[in-house]
Amino acid sequence: MIRTVFYEDWEMECCGTPFSVGDEVTWNVVRSTLPPGQRPAPVDAADGAGELFVFTAHSSQTGTPATLTGRVRRIQVVIRGYRASRREPDSFSPVPGDFRLRPVDTCPKWFKQPVGGQLPPRDGRAYRQEETGVLVELEDAAEG
Repeated sequence: MIRTVFYEDWEMECCGTPFSVGDEVTWNVVRSTLPPGQRPAPVDAADGAGELFVFTAHSSQTGTPATLTGRVRRIQVVIRGYRASRREPDSFSPVPGDFRLRPVDTCPKWFKQPVGGQLPPRDGRAYRQEETGVLVELEDAAEG
């Protein structure tokens, strides 16, 4: 069985330990209960059931925690688009569905924010992209 886990940038930068493809890991996770357009990672990248787990070491996620153990099969850095608010130009919000994935062999310890410098405005508003974490596929992941 393969499970898809989103590991947020701040969790890794705070006290995470980078991992690589081929490593065996055991993580505390919760199921993402957000609707598809509000998920922190692309829905189509989740496992066949469309289920997405979110790594949690600080209980910031809502839901009943579970433990997943598995071998890291694939790691992809999630790059998400953000657009400035119409009312507060210095305040940025995620653009639903605006994701890009970059494959890597090892999870970075630090993430780029913003990515690519100044980008052209979208819909007349400032736009930027940030690395928000990694999407990880765990093979033979057993939920406990």
